Amino acid sequence: MKEERQGDRMKRLLLMIRLRLKLTLTTKTSLLSFVLLPVITVLFMYTFYDITVEEARIPVVVADLDETDYSERVIEKLGENRRIRLEVTDEHTMKQLVLTNEADSGILFEPGFKDEILMGEKNSLIHVYQSESSLGVPFVKEIVASEVMRFISNYQAAERTVELRNKYELEVDSGTWLEAWEYTDGQWEPEPLMSVAATELPLYKPGTGTGEGERAAEDGLRTLLLLISAVLMLFLFSLAYWVIEDKEQNFQKRFLLSGVKPWQYFIGSSVPALLLGGLQLVFLLGLLVYLVPESGVWIGPATLMLVLYVFCSCYLGILLAAFFRSKKYALLMGIAVVGILTTFSAVGVPVFPWNYVAPQYLLIEGVNGSSFFEAAIYLGVITVALFFISFLVVRWKYGFRS
Repeated sequence: MKEERQGDRMKRLLLMIRLRLKLTLTTKTSLLSFVLLPVITVLFMYTFYDITVEEARIPVVVADLDETDYSERVIEKLGENRRIRLEVTDEHTMKQLVLTNEADSGILFEPGFKDEILMGEKNSLIHVYQSESSLGVPFVKEIVASEVMRFISNYQAAERTVELRNKYELEVDSGTWLEAWEYTDGQWEPEPLMSVAATELPLYKPGTGTGEGERAAEDGLRTLLLLISAVLMLFLFSLAYWVIEDKEQNFQKRFLLSGVKPWQYFIGSSVPALLLGGLQLVFLLGLLVYLVPESGVWIGPATLMLVLYVFCSCYLGILLAAFFRSKKYALLMGIAVVGILTTFSAVGVPVFPWNYVAPQYLLIEGVNGSSFFEAAIYLGVITVALFFISFLVVRWKYGFRS
């Protein structure tokens, strides 16, 4: 008898899930839109953001008349900086681009640049051109000067090594000078011999330092996670409108009279949203790896945190929808909530406890921060709390008593 009752309960639950799926996916095109629309939206927004950031980089042009490995090294270092958009051209074009303000500044490496460095000259043959509207010249000159000093220090260290070995009558061969040069040059990687520590706000990884490539990958991942979290939450909010639609069509009383229990109604109605959210995760995780290849390192934490995030957004959407009689007002409130939470998470002000009530903030902390387990626990606790609160609110709002 007990087994039959359990079988009947599961049967009603599965019928409820099937009915809700049928009501949600009324046509084949609706399934296609549920699958593709969020992915296309994230791709479009990320591409737009990427183009905007690219245009915001400082345009710098370089003319290399020395054409040696030293000048090429300085140019390569400039090109690695993510705040500079570098173009290599001839001297005439370089000056024209600066004069017409198409470039913020221009750098000219004159013939003999390498020779002067090898002679220990600090005033090497480098000229920086600027117009009246140039803004990034001090920044560009700082990078160039640091690379020149690197070469000069390498040269002086190599010369001093050979001098000391001769002084103390130690063996000096043809590779001694080069070995000393390479050893000194290696002291500048991965970090310079001397640097000033700077912390960029918002503070996501306190006490850690990263190189340009790794930092750029983290910034790209953080931006993409913000876009994914906003689109995914809004998508799941839209799937919570069954609460309002059922009220409009008086479905709750029909389900109650047919023997469906409150928990069967609630879980059976929310499972389709979770299934569609899970389907979205597959495509969005693929998009994540495609747009930020370095994110493969974080794919494990990202998957777990996004699964928790889907559950959290689903039940938050149900809770909000339960307090509205119109889908229009529920949609406006949903957009406002998503906008506020996403903006807060983008700013990332680490003020306890407010930083641990924003699901997007916890998502980024868990994937791209240094506190994965702490963020996962907090997001899990919020999800469980939202599940029970939304269930109780739906049960109370619609008169379920059994």
